[in-house]
Amino acid sequence: MNKSDYLTMKDLTIETVYDEMVAKGVTEYDAATAVGLWILENLGKTKRVFNYKQTFSEHEPVCTSSFIRTFTHSDWIDGESVVQAEQSTAEDGFNFRFHSIEDDFDTVKLELLKAFDCMDDMREHVYKRFEEVKTELNRINNDIYNCCNKDNGSTKWPQIQYGALTQSGVKYMGASKINDSYVSVWETAQGMMMLPSAYTIGVDVLKDERVQTPGAMAEFIEDTEGVKEHFGNGRVTKSEVLDKYGKEMLVTGKSVAEALDILPEKAKYTNLDALIIDIADREAAILRTRGGTEAAIAESFGIDTKVESIKDAPVSDFGAVPKKVRAVFLRKGINTLNELSSKNIVEIGKLLKSDGIKVSNGEIANWVTTAKTLVNIR
Repeated sequence: MNKSDYLTMKDLTIETVYDEMVAKGVTEYDAATAVGLWILENLGKTKRVFNYKQTFSEHEPVCTSSFIRTFTHSDWIDGESVVQAEQSTAEDGFNFRFHSIEDDFDTVKLELLKAFDCMDDMREHVYKRFEEVKTELNRINNDIYNCCNKDNGSTKWPQIQYGALTQSGVKYMGASKINDSYVSVWETAQGMMMLPSAYTIGVDVLKDERVQTPGAMAEFIEDTEGVKEHFGNGRVTKSEVLDKYGKEMLVTGKSVAEALDILPEKAKYTNLDALIIDIADREAAILRTRGGTEAAIAESFGIDTKVESIKDAPVSDFGAVPKKVRAVFLRKGINTLNELSSKNIVEIGKLLKSDGIKVSNGEIANWVTTAKTLVNIR
C-alpha cells in the first residue's frame, strides 16, 4: 500500500481537529478518543500531561436524599385507647394514619427513582472516562514500542487497514467537517478511524446533520430569549431572521445562517412554526434522495427496508429522546414517531411535568421537529 493511501490530516493542529469535531456534533469523549488515536498513529510521541476532556464532579447536589418521614405513631393502650376509622380532635383514626404511611411510601419511591437515575448517569460518566484512559494508555504503549524499537532504522507509517471497516462489530460514531472537508469517524477492532467521506447519510440516522438541523433550529427559537417576542406569532421572512440572529449558534454547532441556507432567499412565512416546518420538509426531501437513507433508518429503528413509512417506528427506539422521557411517552400512549410528531410541545411539557420530569420547551420542540423530519423521509 502506498503512503498516499493512508489517512492524514495535513497542517491541522490537535486543538483544531478536536474543536472542529465537537463543533459539528461529535461528543467530547468520542472526539477525544478519535484525536488521541490520530495523534498516536500520525504524530508519534510528544511531551504531554494527561487531563480528562470532560469534568466529573466529586459531588452532585441533585443526587442527595431529601426524604423526611412524616408519619409518627402514637402507641395505643389496651382498654384505654379509642380506636376509630375517621379523624377526630382526640384521635387521628385508621384512615388518616394509613394514608400518611402511603404518602411516605410514595416519597420513598421517588427517592429510589432518583437514585437509579443518578447511578445511570454516573455509569455513563465512568464509561466515558475509561474510554479516555484507554486512549491515553494506547498512546503510552506506542511510546514504549517506538522507544524499544527505534534502532531498527526503518520509518514506521500508520498501519491502518481500511478493510477493518468490512469486519463485524464496526460502529459508526459520527461525522464532522474539518477545513471544509467531511470526515466520518468509525470504531473498529483496530481502534478509532477517521476517513474522508462522500457524505451519504450515516449508519445512525439521528447523527446526520440534516436530521438534526430542523430540531436544533426549533430548540433555538423556543429557548433563546427574545426570539419569539421579537417575531410574535405573525409574518416572518428568512432575511429578517438572518439579520437578527444569523450569527447565533445552535446546539449542533451550526449557525442559524447555516441552518437557513436551505431556504429560498426571499422566503416568507406566516409564522416561525411554518419556517421550521419548511426547513424540516426540505431537509427530508434531500435525505430521500441520498444513498443509504433507507438502510440507515432500518438500522436505527430495527425495521425492514421494505417498510413504506417510518410513521409507525416505535418511540422506544427514538434515541434523540432520553430513556426516562421515552418511558413516560409510552405510559401516556405516545407509541410511534407519527404520534410524537403531531403533539403540541405545551401538551408534552404538561405530561412530563406530571411525572416529575423537567425539560425546556426547546428540548421538546427539538424532539417533535426531529420526529417530523424523520416521518417525512419515508
